[in-house]
Amino acid sequence: RGLIESTQGRGSYVLRPAIRYTIGKRTRFTDAMQSQSLKAATRTLDLTIKTATREICEALDMPPGSKTIELRRLGFAGDEPVSLSVHNFSYKRFPFFVKMYRDNMSVTEALMNCGVLDFTRKRTVVQSRLPDATEAQYLNLPRHVPLIITRAWNVDSIGDAIEYGTAFFASDRVQLNIESDRPTEH
Repeated sequence: RGLIESTQGRGSYVLRPAIRYTIGKRTRFTDAMQSQSLKAATRTLDLTIKTATREICEALDMPPGSKTIELRRLGFAGDEPVSLSVHNFSYKRFPFFVKMYRDNMSVTEALMNCGVLDFTRKRTVVQSRLPDATEAQYLNLPRHVPLIITRAWNVDSIGDAIEYGTAFFASDRVQLNIESDRPTEH
């Protein structure tokens, strides 16, 4: 089921319904998919320890030259790839993260096993651009279809930075819903 989109010179296509991905206080990929009765899955592409860039050091409140744990994953809704994500964590703070992640392949579980019982979203920045060849290949996306890009800062219960991540979403398959826990002013 879907709407019909007709573009002169390109023809008519059935648009599939967009997957709703909610960004709020607790943003979790699996929860977002399961809330829509979609089977969530991830595939780890890479898990490395390396010197953090200046941007990552600033985001994680680390001194220049610090080590970061970088996790790259592909997220699926059913059999279809919908996101490509890059997660960064402080190696000094989480020296056992790699082992904990490999034990169960879950970021939330790995953080819990490293002593972070809960974490929340501090900030999200949303951008868009066209995909490069690698991003288009991973997401099975034509090069003319834009990406939705989120940069996210997650913090522990006392407000210390624990994760800085970037996610690339296929804009023809994903709709971002941004929720606020702040009361509105009249």
